[in-house]
Amino acid sequence: MLANAVLLLLAGDFIGHGNTSSSYFAGIGHNHTWAQDVDAGIVLQCSKANTSRVELPAVPYGTQGPWAVNLWLKPSSEYGTSFQYLYSHNSTQCYNYTACPYAANQIRLYYPETGHPAYGIIRALVKDSTDTSNRGSYTDSDGRVGVNYESLANGPPAWGRHFLADDLWHMLTLSTLSNNASGLQGYVMSLDGQQMAYQAADQFYVGQNGGVFTGSDGGRPLQLDGQIVLCDHSDSTVPRNYAGALSHLSIYDDALNHSQVLALFYQGVNGTQIGSLTAAVQPLTQAAVKGEGMFQPYPELPPITSSSATLATLPTPAAFFPLSGLYALLTALVCELAVVL
Repeated sequence: MLANAVLLLLAGDFIGHGNTSSSYFAGIGHNHTWAQDVDAGIVLQCSKANTSRVELPAVPYGTQGPWAVNLWLKPSSEYGTSFQYLYSHNSTQCYNYTACPYAANQIRLYYPETGHPAYGIIRALVKDSTDTSNRGSYTDSDGRVGVNYESLANGPPAWGRHFLADDLWHMLTLSTLSNNASGLQGYVMSLDGQQMAYQAADQFYVGQNGGVFTGSDGGRPLQLDGQIVLCDHSDSTVPRNYAGALSHLSIYDDALNHSQVLALFYQGVNGTQIGSLTAAVQPLTQAAVKGEGMFQPYPELPPITSSSATLATLPTPAAFFPLSGLYALLTALVCELAVVL
């Protein structure tokens, strides 16, 4: 049985645990490797050339509205003219992304490659069960909505300039608004603990073709019954594979506020703080320019300090996938030992 556990792991299984001591999730990887990283230990390494893809089970989250997804990434190559997908989760009612790219019930995190006009940002597409307009109202980390040409990544450093190409680990967080109870629907994107962009029901956005978006996507109940896909988009009809490392995927059935996001950032990977901590202490405060989908990043008060962030209480994740080869091996061996004993 111990041999079976090792063979199962080597075949590509991914093991994560749920919000109870007895709940586990098992996924499978394709064409990936486990790599030793100097900062993060043994981590998942995906290859664009080898069309790496990881399939995780449909973890239940967001069914009441609030949710959050947090992961660490370290890109190794952004070469190309299309997109590289980090995280993709949607409903099986419209699994074909080419046929219905903006359908209800989906969460996607991805970024344009170097040859794409919008290179330099990370993009989030969020649609809850009520977002049926089929509009292309994705949100970029430079603060724009529905704009698919030159990004503002060459603007203020706080907007994330060069973070994709610095060969460092970065933490990416997507969460529904933490004051959702007050009726403000939408979501916020953070990088390295710093709020970068958001959508909210009290905002308007002007897209690249002059169309006006009112209201927001996300924040209402989700119906995500499809598998979670890492390093590719869900249906894999067109190659959109990620090149780089991923680690510590946490999925929450609750929103995370800014203090909690910073707490995750200060925890780092495997208990080791990595990345730049100085830029993450305060939320982004630059006023955004109206037009072209621009809007001011979501303000949360009072201002967050490093000391208050470390004291923040985090909810228990609905699922946590370390994306570590060593963790997967140890978990598989423990499970087999439990059966034997």
